Amino acid sequence: MRFGRDRRGASIALTHVLTVGITAVLISGLLVGMSGMVDDQRERSIHTSLETIGERLTTELTYVDEMSPRAAGITLEVEHPRTVAGRIYRVQLTTDPGICGAGLTCLRLHTDSPDVTVVVSMRLDASVAEATVSGGDLRIVYDGDITLVEGEGT
Repeated sequence: MRFGRDRRGASIALTHVLTVGITAVLISGLLVGMSGMVDDQRERSIHTSLETIGERLTTELTYVDEMSPRAAGITLEVEHPRTVAGRIYRVQLTTDPGICGAGLTCLRLHTDSPDVTVVVSMRLDASVAEATVSGGDLRIVYDGDITLVEGEGT
C-alpha cells in the first residue's frame, strides 16, 4: 500500500489552519479599529464635559461679577466634578488675548491625556486675578479682583 499520493487528510488540517488564521486576522482588525473608536469617543466625552463645566463656571463667575459693585469680600463655593471621563483636568482663569481674544476674560479647561482643551470666553466688569486650579470643588473669590481658588475638599 502506498500513501504518497493520498491527500485526503491534508485538506481537513489545511482548512482548520486557514480558518483559524483568517479569524485571527479579522479579530485583530476589529480590535485595532475599535480601540481607535473608543479613544475618539473618550475625547468627545471629555470635550463635552469640559464645555459643560466651563459654561457653569462662566455663569458663576458672571454672578460674582454682577454682585461685586455692591459688596466686597464675596466668596462663592461651587461644586464641579474632580475628573471628566476618569481624567483630571485643570481650569485657568485668564485675560491673555492670545487665548481669549482682545478685551475678554476666559476659562481654559485642559486635560493632558488625551490632550483636550476647551476655552470659554466671557465679559466681566471686575478685574481678574489670573489663576490655574485643579478641577473639582472651587471657590470664586472677589476681594478687589475675581479669582479662582481650590476648594477645601480638592
